Amino acid sequence: MHAFRRSGIAAAVIASSALIAIGCGGSDSDAASAAKDSQALDMVPATALGYATVDIDFDGEGWKQFDKLATAFDADFKGIQDVLADESTGDDDDSDLSWKEDFEPWAGDSAGGAVTTVSADGKSAKGFVWVDVKDKAEFEKFAKREDYKADGKVGDFDVWVDEDDAFFGVKDDLLILATERKTLDATATFDGDSITGVDGLDNVVDEAEGDSLATLVVNGAGVRDALKDNEQYATIAKAVDLKDFTGMSVTFAAKDKGLSVHGYVQGLSKDGKNSGNELFRSLPENTLLAIGAQDLGGGIKSAVDSAGKDNAQVQQVVGGLAGVLGVDIDDLAEALKGEFALAVSADDAALGALAGGVAGAAMGGGLGGINPAALTKSGNVTLAFENEDTTVETLDKVAAAVGGLTGSAPVTGTSGDFETKTFTVSGLPITAASSDEVAAISIGQDVFTNWGDTTLADSDTFKDAWAAADAPDDVAASFWLDWSRVSGLLDVKGSNKMEAGGWVGWLDADGDAVSFDVFMHVDEA
Repeated sequence: MHAFRRSGIAAAVIASSALIAIGCGGSDSDAASAAKDSQALDMVPATALGYATVDIDFDGEGWKQFDKLATAFDADFKGIQDVLADESTGDDDDSDLSWKEDFEPWAGDSAGGAVTTVSADGKSAKGFVWVDVKDKAEFEKFAKREDYKADGKVGDFDVWVDEDDAFFGVKDDLLILATERKTLDATATFDGDSITGVDGLDNVVDEAEGDSLATLVVNGAGVRDALKDNEQYATIAKAVDLKDFTGMSVTFAAKDKGLSVHGYVQGLSKDGKNSGNELFRSLPENTLLAIGAQDLGGGIKSAVDSAGKDNAQVQQVVGGLAGVLGVDIDDLAEALKGEFALAVSADDAALGALAGGVAGAAMGGGLGGINPAALTKSGNVTLAFENEDTTVETLDKVAAAVGGLTGSAPVTGTSGDFETKTFTVSGLPITAASSDEVAAISIGQDVFTNWGDTTLADSDTFKDAWAAADAPDDVAASFWLDWSRVSGLLDVKGSNKMEAGGWVGWLDADGDAVSFDVFMHVDEA
């Protein structure tokens, strides 16, 4: 049993692992407050990639609500403290550490961790973890029980080291943990510019949602510093255009009727547009997974222009593709500038066939049994666009090019209000269709004959989730996952008290900033 694994969790590491493993959540805690005013932030350099804070008051109302909601995904889930105990003991049957007996006597209400430097190749990083301390003497008792060795002082901190050379610096109200002594020393004596003084980042942190279990803060200046000498990510950095990126905050919370993720990004959005996302809501009622947003063409053009600006290889590939399809990037941007939606719709037979293959692979049967085409036997994958002046013309060119490459001439016809062109590629029916309002490409079963009759907006599961999330009517992008159907097919057994419904998400644009939310609807069974 490694001592670092047993005690180096130092509250924050274990709590972070539990959040990631379980799915995150929270309410009525101080992770967002700690992200603003933790004293440890004064030791985080201004060039740090970012940091995270975690509420470790596991007896608080936030974790109690999380524990309750989590039973919708795992009927045997007993509580976050049991997860922490399992993580802290690991595979050592002789260890009997518990959060309540070994950590709670000295740990305060919050913890955190920071990534301070990233290697030039992006493959390694350094940082430290901190934990609020409410009783230094109790920590010292714990350290002696675990056979830590006293190792002098650095700054205001007494230093302890465990058998795996994990270094702990502790003073009356704070503990810091590092895997190298030089990192601990540099952190404890840091007197340079801290992340709290980065221009504009305080505004980003202020947007972190209150009463959260965990908060993540990404520092735009730190991201640029990490990427500036990294050839592996140089193209990505240019494509995304990070020069004005101030930062991002993400919070995790447990609400009355679900688990919530809320994020805020400053400095990436240029001309975001909110709308009612009518096309997204007009998707078929049996839609399993969908996203809806604005201006796919403009997004593609911006990314291609940025990536290809100084890259001849990218320019060559884009030019060759435009030649094959008969559509250049400017034509594509103009044709696809309105609203769009991408969706997977299917009945339970199609989903069952796909889920069966996934389950077989998970049990060691390999990937050969997974047949994505099974989804199209009684379902479809559809990419739909708002019909702009040149949308149909452009999509017709693409369809003609694909038909030419495959040697299959499209069959023209009608489906409901749509004019259609259908051809077959590798046994899959592909249909290009257009009405006065919508232009779309669909793979699989006919989705156009009954388009608009029974829609996603009619689905009770969708409506309940959207209402429980208190989502706004006008958003820049929307997301939907019918988790109730997925969990049924995967035989995820929740408790008889809580029931998981649909997952909704949205992006809200406001000038050069955007906020994003994902809400996992959980309610009384």
